[in-house]
Amino acid sequence: MKSSNDEPLKPSEATSLEEYSRIFEGTTKPLATPLFTSSVYQIKDLDHLDELYEGKAIGYSYARDGHPNATYLAVKLNQLHQAPWGIICGSGMAALSLGFLTTLRRGDRILASRSLYGRTSTLLRQELPRLGIETIFADLSNGKELEKGLQQKPRMIFWETISNPLVQVIDIPKIVAKAKDQKILTFVDNTFATPNLVRPIDWGIDFVMESLTKILSGHGDVTLGYFAGKDKEILPFANQLCSVWGFSANPFDCWQAERGLETYAIRLQQASVSALWIAEQLQTLPVIENVFYPGLTGHPDHTIATKIFQNGFGSMMSFTLKNGNRQQVNQLFKHSPAISFSPSLGCLQTTFSYPWSTSHRYDSPAEKNRQNITENLIRLSIGIEPKEEIFSRLKEALSFIS
Repeated sequence: MKSSNDEPLKPSEATSLEEYSRIFEGTTKPLATPLFTSSVYQIKDLDHLDELYEGKAIGYSYARDGHPNATYLAVKLNQLHQAPWGIICGSGMAALSLGFLTTLRRGDRILASRSLYGRTSTLLRQELPRLGIETIFADLSNGKELEKGLQQKPRMIFWETISNPLVQVIDIPKIVAKAKDQKILTFVDNTFATPNLVRPIDWGIDFVMESLTKILSGHGDVTLGYFAGKDKEILPFANQLCSVWGFSANPFDCWQAERGLETYAIRLQQASVSALWIAEQLQTLPVIENVFYPGLTGHPDHTIATKIFQNGFGSMMSFTLKNGNRQQVNQLFKHSPAISFSPSLGCLQTTFSYPWSTSHRYDSPAEKNRQNITENLIRLSIGIEPKEEIFSRLKEALSFIS
């Protein structure tokens, strides 16, 4: 065995794990982040254990409380969002739930946008009330509805920076100004936009979450979420809740998501350019009733989107079929093998979704209609294929609708 003063070991010379770890000292290290699959970590003694739990030493003990791959991913996302801190969770819904559990107590009220992902609405309508947390729903773009909601003294205002599925955009500076005047917390779901389009914390938002399952990882093989905020004092409590409620993420998904993160800006830029062109082309087809995309000058929120977004308007759009119904949508999906019907978004390839039966499946018909989620509405997630190829496939599939 060589002393610590000797030259670095060659791999063939290592006789123990301790010696093997010295191979990289002062010489080389992996370019790609290693995958740490261990559920537990070796600790020197009880004093070391105390230092770890008290934050006086850097390291890990049990993967549910933290592991290197979650740390690496969180650090990179914090940099993208310019966030003081962030936590990786096992799914987007876990990140959303962590956000509410960290900041709200029994008796608190949330003022929430009426236009939300279906499972988010279910969480707000059915689950949080069991904890004594009430939600008031309003059209946050409507001044009268916003003021009426604020009069009920909410603890928090929550919305999506680009809504699912009708890609509505709410005026962030306006809401933040109202919230600050009344000392109300602000929390947004930034999944459709990602920090490439908007960094909510830059605009004064208190808390932000992302579903990493979607655009940020981008390859359809990860289920993760991210919760971040401005107030560092709340971080220890948020970390504790993440562990206690079992919201933690596994190392492999974190490792995969970090890989996807390296290319997400390039992917989203390509998809955003394509999305605007495709949205414009769809408007010319007689079978199409309406196209919803914030990059279109005719979109009601185009001016707001232009003000708060950078690098385009995103990869998500929706459209309705003229005099369409479920049967016609089904025809479209059946005759479009080149564009998959896949109830998610943000993958490399372009995909269809059908909000009535997927993202908002568990909303009542009345609630769907109130949100203008109709049976002829189709959501389209634009991928990185050439835009002409995507539109050609769309046009061909639409030709089968009778």
